[in-house]
Amino acid sequence: MTLVPSLLALSILVAAVLGLLGWVLPKVTRKPQTGGIPLACLATLWLGIQTGYVLYNHDPTERANAIWREDDFFFLGLLLWNVIQIGLHWLLLAQDERRSHFASWGHPLLVLCGGMVVSGMALDHYLLILPTGIALMALGLPLTVGGKKLHGPEALLKTFFDQRFALLFFSMAVVVGLSTMHTVELAWWFKSAQAGAIPALLALLLFATALFTLVGITPFHMNRVDLLTGGHPVGAMVQLIGQSFMVATLCFRLARAGELSTSSVVSDQFLAGFCLFAFILSALSAMDQRTVNRILAFLIVGNLPLLLPSLQLSSLLQEQSPLIPSWALLASLGLGCLLVYFVFLPLSQRSKELLTWESCSGIGLNNPFMAFVFLLGLANLSGFPGTLGFDARVSLAQLSFEQGWVYTGWAILLSCPLQSLVVLRLASFFFYRKRTVPVKVPTPLSLQIPSLLLFALLAGSGFVYWLI
Repeated sequence: MTLVPSLLALSILVAAVLGLLGWVLPKVTRKPQTGGIPLACLATLWLGIQTGYVLYNHDPTERANAIWREDDFFFLGLLLWNVIQIGLHWLLLAQDERRSHFASWGHPLLVLCGGMVVSGMALDHYLLILPTGIALMALGLPLTVGGKKLHGPEALLKTFFDQRFALLFFSMAVVVGLSTMHTVELAWWFKSAQAGAIPALLALLLFATALFTLVGITPFHMNRVDLLTGGHPVGAMVQLIGQSFMVATLCFRLARAGELSTSSVVSDQFLAGFCLFAFILSALSAMDQRTVNRILAFLIVGNLPLLLPSLQLSSLLQEQSPLIPSWALLASLGLGCLLVYFVFLPLSQRSKELLTWESCSGIGLNNPFMAFVFLLGLANLSGFPGTLGFDARVSLAQLSFEQGWVYTGWAILLSCPLQSLVVLRLASFFFYRKRTVPVKVPTPLSLQIPSLLLFALLAGSGFVYWLI
């Protein structure tokens, strides 16, 4: 086994150990929030070890000449952003001390059976792993989880919604494999990775990310998948994207010992499509939440795809100008986080329960200053017009237009209205009278029937392909 796949396997192994610790510690101590701070420290330590290895692996002359390159600057900024976000994400989501009541003794049995069937399907072709696994978990969920509210169609719909990130990473891996290597054979990807091919390494990273996301064990699930694991989020999106970028950077430089050029791997349409899809998913996820801490978490995490165009532009240009929009973007996100937490932490400490849409309503009428600071932080996070976040996104989009990446520039601009809708909805609650009863909207039947048909189609197509 060569060096590059060994490092990739080591990174996945360490992340798996962290995930198992996050799953075991709350069950052993009977305190869901116990594993939060230790896991955040371990994740930060692992990111630091990776960074040190990247910086000191080259000889001193090459390192001294390369340390001031644009992609090195961005790499260090990405590391700092990930370390900060791991702590902030834990600070937000560790407020939830309630243990989920949906975990069942039948879940391990379901995962074991699903794993056996999925492994058998993978012997035929690995493309069947994700659709078959999701269909099995969705169809078997009503058998292991009881309750009047958890009927079959609702469980299927929620399972598909929670696994949207697994399908996203899986589709990205397939697109990279087809567009660059013209094949989706996993064995060919491994052979190409051993030879140091950048697209093969990227495709393997995306595929591994999709697999761990499908399993749903922290820190790999992108959402609080209550119906599947009863787990608590640990900043999975932040940690996993940062982990993938750092491992990819390490592998690229060890394999090629040259400049990291994303333009040779990612096209304008692919990058724009991924960013726009991620913006839509994060905005819909934030609108779907009822508690304020979850809304803030999805807003913060939803800004991370903006780092992808920054990385791409930094690798295209060999001057200092790409650093200005990148650091302005990081500064606006950091300022937004500080302003939000300046208000959110006192409010969460005073409240005996989690802040929701209803419990935070009327704050602007009683304390306009705190409401203004809170909304100002959210505006910077979402790129609301007139804020530093909006100026940073416009500068990044303008730079994309100048370099001919038109679709990416429009995707960056469209992120502003998508995330601003969440802020406007929260602001409307701040300045309305106090509400005490939540408004419940039942899931329409028009959504339940397509979800059933979708999973039936996935399971049926996989079974027919397996028979053929």
